[in-house]
Amino acid sequence: MSVFAKWLVGTVMGCFCLGLVLGVAMFGPRDEAGASDVARSSRSQVVWRKPLGGGKRDSLSGLRDRDARGDISGVASESLRVVRQTPVEELGELLVRTERELVGDFPKALIVEAIFDRMLAEHPFGAFATAIGGASHFLSSRKKEIVERMAEEDFEKALEQLIAAPRAKDSHSLMEMLMRHEADRDPARAAERIRGLSGYDSKRMLGYVLLHAGKTHPEAAFDQMLENEILGEGFMREVFKSWAATDRDVALQRIVALPDPRGQLGAVEGVGRGWGASDLRGAAEYAEKISSPRMRSQFLVGVLETQNGHDESKQQRRAETVRLAASIPDASTRRTEVGRFHSYWMSEDKEAATAWARNEGFEWLVDKTVKIPPPTQ
Repeated sequence: MSVFAKWLVGTVMGCFCLGLVLGVAMFGPRDEAGASDVARSSRSQVVWRKPLGGGKRDSLSGLRDRDARGDISGVASESLRVVRQTPVEELGELLVRTERELVGDFPKALIVEAIFDRMLAEHPFGAFATAIGGASHFLSSRKKEIVERMAEEDFEKALEQLIAAPRAKDSHSLMEMLMRHEADRDPARAAERIRGLSGYDSKRMLGYVLLHAGKTHPEAAFDQMLENEILGEGFMREVFKSWAATDRDVALQRIVALPDPRGQLGAVEGVGRGWGASDLRGAAEYAEKISSPRMRSQFLVGVLETQNGHDESKQQRRAETVRLAASIPDASTRRTEVGRFHSYWMSEDKEAATAWARNEGFEWLVDKTVKIPPPTQ
């Protein structure tokens, strides 16, 4: 087999070998045996762009020697040995040199991934410093993972490093990710930190961070939204959807605190979504108690949103869902929602859906000769 053919086979096997060999790397002394088993039938060639120089013995020179002998198992085990034995503070330099000086796809991917895994676990701040320096394309593409790991290890230090880092296209998204981590613990504290930032779109960041916090801390997130006047319909819909899933009675009581009618509509729709997902019948019964036609319509829109699709359980409730849509007070909304869910029903049980439409005054759904009523009727 030619050298090129051998290299090609090794490259194809690379992804498979990479996962197995990295698994072996976790178990210390068994590396070489495991790497031999993995690589016995494959071959990959390491191509050096230039000799690795320096006054001391190069830590990667063993790879060159083994590759010259066609020893891919040796390349694999030697790669893992080098990564394990390199001092953690020198891993960034090792990764950069590997990216620049090693061409063979399999050994290069093996070393880079192994270095990254170790840096992420043991030295995330060093990984971030190398990433923002621009020397490593690989680390630059993995900054989100690095920042998440930094936040887990030391939030205050992570915040300092992000503030001190040179501004780049992803600076805002990385800071937002860090603040989401803080909001998972304390939405009020996260809001305070965001307000104290300079050079960022704090209002926008605050909205999305609190929206994230609303999934797990809806009441605390809502309090901060009120305080910071983040009361858009979409924000309210998502926060109250989560809130209704945990404590809908409190959520319903807090809707009246919203000063903007549009925010109230978003909130009541959110409660409908959160409630309807777990208890369609209970949500339908509650809808009858809502005195405002506009609010009841929006609540039912939220309830019905949970019934989209052709899941078996939804098909079993299709007649109930269509009748619920037909009870919406607002004529335009009612026509839209009945049409949407009746079309599901027609594809699932045409005979029953047709009979319902004719009996309930919705003939226009099944008979094109019947004029569609105006949206006000």
